[in-house]
Amino acid sequence: MKKLLTIFTIILLVAMTIPAMAASAINKDGYYKGIKLCGRVKVVEHFADIKVKVVDSFPDLKVKVAESFPDDIGEWKFVESGEDFTVQFVDSFPDIKIKYVNSFPRVELVVWLPVSTCHELKRRKWNREICAIFLPAIGLIWTIA
Repeated sequence: MKKLLTIFTIILLVAMTIPAMAASAINKDGYYKGIKLCGRVKVVEHFADIKVKVVDSFPDLKVKVAESFPDDIGEWKFVESGEDFTVQFVDSFPDIKIKYVNSFPRVELVVWLPVSTCHELKRRKWNREICAIFLPAIGLIWTIA
């Protein structure tokens, strides 16, 4: 019975993860509409490749400003010419949301799980691998991977 419950929990976890990842603005490899989100970036006022909003919490991408060789996802070097893509900073209706960081730039993946699944994971001491914010009013937990 315990094995069956464990298998069911894992299947439910995977089933709930797939739709959430599909709804994300940035895929898990760090691409937005075919644009790899690293490299040389030019800030423009109109007709940008990506509209960006800077936020303090729940970003789609954590960005580190690089001085040289911005080769990893989330590493951006701001330039005036020779850009890989252009961004426009906006306050509303962004394509992606970013947060500036000093280290560990990366894509933030967000997964929605039923409360019962997260209780089961915590009971099995898997809570070291997840950070959960309880939303009891709607019966869900927002888990940031």
